[in-house]
Amino acid sequence: MAGLGAALANLWPDADSPWPYLLLAASMLALAVLMAWVLYCLRPRPSHEAMARRADRNGMALLALADEMDCYLYELDRRGYPVRQQQHWPRLCRRLAMDHLECINRLMLDELARESAPRDPPESS
Repeated sequence: MAGLGAALANLWPDADSPWPYLLLAASMLALAVLMAWVLYCLRPRPSHEAMARRADRNGMALLALADEMDCYLYELDRRGYPVRQQQHWPRLCRRLAMDHLECINRLMLDELARESAPRDPPESS
């Protein structure tokens, strides 16, 4: 038993050595990475319905922004300012809103396809 204690004492470095501190820092880093990974795995995943609602809100906000831009450009045009170059921005916002609508359609159709997919009947022996 005394031999085991002496062997373990020889494994631990001197008090002036930085190795114990480096080992402690490495173990704390490993623990932090492990906790971050566990929290990442346990985080709630948004449902397709929640993602579709968010995409719908974003699309509606883009449409409202495009309407606001059109009103502003109309006012500038009435005042005699050149607005031809800026007219592509409302079109771009509407195109992005259509992309959001397409995303919503894909999410909702995917959800419906998953719900209506035939399930395998239980096997009987």
